[in-house]
Amino acid sequence: MRYIKSQQRSNEDVVEQVILDMSGVTSIDTTAIEGLLELNKMLEKNGIEMFLVNPRLEVMEKLIISRFVDKLGKESFYLTLDDAVKASQYSLKKNDNGDIVHETSHA
Repeated sequence: MRYIKSQQRSNEDVVEQVILDMSGVTSIDTTAIEGLLELNKMLEKNGIEMFLVNPRLEVMEKLIISRFVDKLGKESFYLTLDDAVKASQYSLKKNDNGDIVHETSHA
């Protein structure tokens, strides 16, 4: 979270989404799940969405049992990093009404 805040202060870009690649996580316990919940709360307070990518079966089962998936939303999970990035890019092109904003080039 500190990194995100420093990026937002030092840059004109605004962080709107965070993608966590979970493919290297082989196991997860309740403390780690609580940490993810806290991280998500902090991100939400700052208007930032969190997405998880490729959690392994054992990890996903624990996230489901703990109801973390319900709290974050099934639409926040992706099988590949490429899918998550494409979905992120697509959602960032929408305005507040959900309409697609077409980018125009400036000459």
